[in-house]
Amino acid sequence: MNLPGTLALSGGIQGAVSPFEILHSLVHSALAPYFDAYTKGQESQITVRSNRYADAEAKTGVPVTKKKLAELELSLLHLQQNIDIPELFLTLHPVIQQALDEAAARGSRATLDLVPAELLQDSSFLNNLQSTVSAWIKSIQSITKMSRDTESGSATQEINFWLSMEMALEKIEEQLRGDGVQLTLDVLKHAKRFLATVSFIADTGLKEATDRGPYSFFALPF
Repeated sequence: MNLPGTLALSGGIQGAVSPFEILHSLVHSALAPYFDAYTKGQESQITVRSNRYADAEAKTGVPVTKKKLAELELSLLHLQQNIDIPELFLTLHPVIQQALDEAAARGSRATLDLVPAELLQDSSFLNNLQSTVSAWIKSIQSITKMSRDTESGSATQEINFWLSMEMALEKIEEQLRGDGVQLTLDVLKHAKRFLATVSFIADTGLKEATDRGPYSFFALPF
């Protein structure tokens, strides 16, 4: 069988056609009807066999396979309506990462003392850090601003979406509590770059994303 690749599916535009839609079409229009047509003649034969054999056939044979095919078809249909929430990793400036590595070697926490003193006043370095923080905010907002149309899909999909959102927000929160993010903000605070630090958490939209769900998953400690 020749299945279309991702580029052929989308026609060069990502997301135009889902591979799950193709798989659902194959099961619904080809595989399941072919299996039904082949096994249709066998169903009448089952009734004339012994009851014991018929019971075993019902549990392990054609009826179970038909049920599994129907479940597969339904699952593929649901996957078309699922919204994947990507896992987010916040990248650190090389100088900050070097400070973290040195702190780990010493068995201590990373502090401003591990950042070269001349860099604490270097405008180019500070601008790069500020750009890094701005990139963090945009990346986090790409998650926190995600939503789902409650009018479409099943209740199970709705639950799975919010559970996935909960896990994604928890992982983001864990990274924000990490020494790398804290050291980056400390350097900017030391340089009085308050524009990038004062409203940092508010700008990410983490609290709003938590409150937007059908129930509050956890309380942010910021």
